Amino acid sequence: MDLRQVVASALPMVSAEARDRANLVSELGEVPPVLGDERQLGQIVINLVMNALQAIPRGAPLANRVTVTTRTQGDDVALIVSDTGPGIPEDILPRVFDPFFTTKAGEGTGLGRAVTQQLVSRHRGQIQLDNTPNGTTALVTLPAHID
Repeated sequence: MDLRQVVASALPMVSAEARDRANLVSELGEVPPVLGDERQLGQIVINLVMNALQAIPRGAPLANRVTVTTRTQGDDVALIVSDTGPGIPEDILPRVFDPFFTTKAGEGTGLGRAVTQQLVSRHRGQIQLDNTPNGTTALVTLPAHID
């Protein structure tokens, strides 16, 4: 799979959520293919972008940004989703991948990040979060498939 095509196909599905929250930017660098299921890779992109968007309060879309980047990182392909939201509180950070854990009362099931982590693992990849008071960056690395 070309991860850039997966991202390009997924972003229109989240554009309505971005409208009132942030400028949605893609920086899709050329990357080698990855082995995987297109639907599952698309779900990873959608879940990460939706989490990033929902971390940003509605009302100032021109002042905020969610950036989706693809690039080569060593022998891997990297998918990076970064936002300019408030970051994840330090006391919550250890639990963000727990099933059914959510801070959005009345919204969502708390499964998005847990499912994302499972899908990344299924593709022999890794996911990590870099958190600051000025936003969060999710880094997914997937093994490149080189013939």
